[in-house]
Amino acid sequence: MTEKSSRWRRALFLLLLVFVGGVALIAVSIGLEINERRKMISGESGPFDVTEADIDGLHLRLERYLDHLLLAEFLRTLTVTAKGRAPVVFEMDQDTGGMQRIAVCKTGDGRILLSDRIFNYLIDPDGSVHGRVAVSAVEVSPDGTTKPFMTPEVEPVCVTKLGTFDKGLGPRGKYGFQPER
Repeated sequence: MTEKSSRWRRALFLLLLVFVGGVALIAVSIGLEINERRKMISGESGPFDVTEADIDGLHLRLERYLDHLLLAEFLRTLTVTAKGRAPVVFEMDQDTGGMQRIAVCKTGDGRILLSDRIFNYLIDPDGSVHGRVAVSAVEVSPDGTTKPFMTPEVEPVCVTKLGTFDKGLGPRGKYGFQPER
């Protein structure tokens, strides 16, 4: 065996070692991420993120829990605390797609309105929360006929925009309440 072929074999061995090490590192990283997401989905590690805001005498706390191993889908819990009252916990509808913007405004009758792309949530001054459907959907039968599956309720009119729950500005912007400017 020549010295030249011996060097090539060592070089190939080192390249193979680097390649296998890189693949192993990637596999371990993916495994750790999947395990962390599994913990988040099962609730072992708590919420994915939490944001809080004091709006018009009410304290709002929005918690988002990861609901899918690979997709950005979140279960959302809204806790509303009015002064002198016990907190009201409300399970919001699922955020499919993640980082869903929720517009926050005040209605003409003094309630707070939270609106995402599908649902509206009205918060009374006493802290109680009411979910309202903002879209319509139909069910198609096998014979081709349709019947309403979900019909929109009358949407309250937004009088004063207060802000949004949304991803923050900048490269490291986190999901949170962004007040209206």
